[in-house]
Amino acid sequence: MSIIHKALKRSEESKAKEKKVRMRVFLDVKGRKRLWGTLLVVLATSALVFFFILYFIKSTEQPKHQTPVALPDVKTEPAIIQSQPPKRDTSQLLEEAIKNFRESKYVVSEKLLKEALLIEPDNPSLHNHLGLALRRQGKLRDAISAYEKAMKLKPDYFEAMNNMAVALEAVGQRKKAEELYKKALSINPSYAEAHLNYGLLLEVRGRLDEAKAHYQSFLVLSKDEELKRLVQRKLR
Repeated sequence: MSIIHKALKRSEESKAKEKKVRMRVFLDVKGRKRLWGTLLVVLATSALVFFFILYFIKSTEQPKHQTPVALPDVKTEPAIIQSQPPKRDTSQLLEEAIKNFRESKYVVSEKLLKEALLIEPDNPSLHNHLGLALRRQGKLRDAISAYEKAMKLKPDYFEAMNNMAVALEAVGQRKKAEELYKKALSINPSYAEAHLNYGLLLEVRGRLDEAKAHYQSFLVLSKDEELKRLVQRKLR
């Protein structure tokens, strides 16, 4: 083999060796890059898992001290004051009760009189008119009790005496009724209604002459023309 051939052969062998060395270095570098890349991926994944676990623990953990939530200011509207109807006094109630009594609304009249008595319980006139409303409803015992209260408050209350006598007649107590008629007329001899009622009682009891005398007194004293016509027919 010539010197030239040997030199070429050595040159090729040298190049082959150098190529092998370069390949080994390249593989070493590439392997190292892969190793670092894998390591970085593992570290990043681990960090993500760690932060996820930490976030989950904090989100599920209840706070020991909760800060009170401030409520918004509540605006209160001013209360609407309903206008109350003006209270009526006893005179107004009595006037309305008499009006309803004349219209035969005895229950309404009774209610109004009781309302008035709550305001003025010692008013004898209210008790007397209450007795009238009760008697027209057939509540005779209650009516008598109302008349008694009226006379207790006003001992010379001859109207209440006359009204109570009528109620006593209705329950069969004619003797007591006659005594009250006499008492009422002794206080006020010009009380026409008591003359009429007493005359009717005397007629029932068969004392016609006495009854006629009281009828005559009624005709002179009364201004009720309708009742006077009825009495005149009776006297005929």
